[in-house]
Amino acid sequence: MNFKHVRFFEKLQFFLQNGHALIDEFQEHFSNEMTEEEKVEKELIENVLQKTQGKRKDAAKQLGISERTLYRRIKKYNI
Repeated sequence: MNFKHVRFFEKLQFFLQNGHALIDEFQEHFSNEMTEEEKVEKELIENVLQKTQGKRKDAAKQLGISERTLYRRIKKYNI
C-alpha cells in the first residue's frame, strides 16, 4: 500500500468517526445552490463592478470591503 492509500484510509477513518459534523460542513461548502443572501451579494458586486468599469479598487471602496475580500468574492461567485 502506498502513501496515498494510507492517507485515504486515515481520512476515511476520521470521517467515519466524525461524519455527522463533516457532512453538514461538506454540504455547505460544496453545495452548488446559493442562498438568497449570496445571490443578492453576487448581484450587488456585479452591479458595482459594472459601474466602476471593472476597477476593483474603486468597487471595493464603494462596497466597504477590502480589495482582498472583493477578490475572494469574485472568485467564489465566478464573476
